Parts: sequence; structure tokens; C-alpha cells
Amino acid sequence: NTFYLIKDSSRVGFRDPEEYKSYGYNFTQAVPASTYDLALPMTSIGRAMEGTLVLDSADGRTVYMIGANSTKRGFVSSKVFTALGYSFANLPRINLSDYPTGSPIGSSVLAHPDGSLVKEGITIWWIRNGQKVGFESMTVFNTYGFSLSRVVKANAADMNLPEGPVVKLRDGTLVMDQSTYFIISRAKKLAFTSEHQMTSLGYRIANVIFTSLMGYEYGGLVR
Repeated sequence: NTFYLIKDSSRVGFRDPEEYKSYGYNFTQAVPASTYDLALPMTSIGRAMEGTLVLDSADGRTVYMIGANSTKRGFVSSKVFTALGYSFANLPRINLSDYPTGSPIGSSVLAHPDGSLVKEGITIWWIRNGQKVGFESMTVFNTYGFSLSRVVKANAADMNLPEGPVVKLRDGTLVMDQSTYFIISRAKKLAFTSEHQMTSLGYRIANVIFTSLMGYEYGGLVR
């Protein structure tokens, strides 16, 4: 019943469905773990994704934004919370009692916290590491499991942030380009030898997207 994320040749284990889903994952994306997967070291526990708004189930009333290094950042007031464009509706409930406490969010005129999705005009920006980064396409945006309901209006401070590198397809994305199936890993495209190889490893054709990988470095065959 345990879900793991394979990252940097190690396993990150999820202990709570809401923490898993905060990354935009759904259960149909998971494939059965192999003996090789289970032999990888488990290096950490997968806590909620940075930028996730969470209702702390430990007290049932406090809302936090998850920040860098899994810190939980409260808001100094509901006024600041709503002025930043956030909503109290449909927040995931996660027990945050073992999350470290970060600095509170106290102003709506400063840039949105890291992990936020903000929009100016038709462009959606992802605030990360003190930068604003744009998505290569809406196809890329969707591979992160983001919904437009999570996007809030950008403020002037967001737009003054330096612009970082363009966000490309998420690692683990299944792609068909022309007649070949690929999986994105470490921002490279790895090719399956056949559809049979892909499905025999547990991957589902229903999760494949169709897009060009012309700008992606070839990383070899899936072994």
C-alpha cells in the first residue's frame, strides 16, 4: 500500500494520500515496484509540495502554505491570505505537526511565496527560489497536475522578480513523439523499444501525451 517516488537513484516514500496528491499525482500513474526499485535506498519521506495550501488536521482550523524544506508558513491574518488571491475552499487536510515552522506570510504587496502560481495577462508564472519561471506550454503545465483554480493574479512584486529558465515536461511524463514512446527522466527523453515494453513495465497508454520532443536531449533506451 506504499507509494514511492524514484528520484536521483533513491526512493522517497509517501505516508499520506494528500501529501502524494499535492504533487499533482494520481494513483493511476503509479506502476508496480520492481525488486530493483525496492533495493534503492529510501532517503526521505514525501511531505506536501512546496506552494501547497493546507488545512492542518492537527488542529482543524489553521491554514499554512508549505515552503522550502517542508516548512509550514502561516498567515498573519485572513485579510493577507485573501488579498494574495487565495481561497479557503477545498483545502487538503494534512497533519503538519512534524513539519518545521517557517516565517509567517505577513504582506500582500510582497511577491507571492515560493511555489505559488501567478498570472499576468495570458502568462502563468511559477514562483520558485525567488524567481518567476514560465512554462514551455500548457501541455507542460498540465504534466505537473496543476489546475487553473490554483492560479492567482500576479502582483507588481512578482513581476519584478528575475526570470528563471523555462519549465519543461515533468520527469516521469510518458510521451509519444511521432511513432516512438518516451519517458522524461532528468529532463532527457528515454525511448521505449516498443509499446509492449512500456506496458509490461506497468505504464498505461492512457497516461501518454502526444507532443514534440525536438528540444529534448536523447538519453538512450529504457532498460
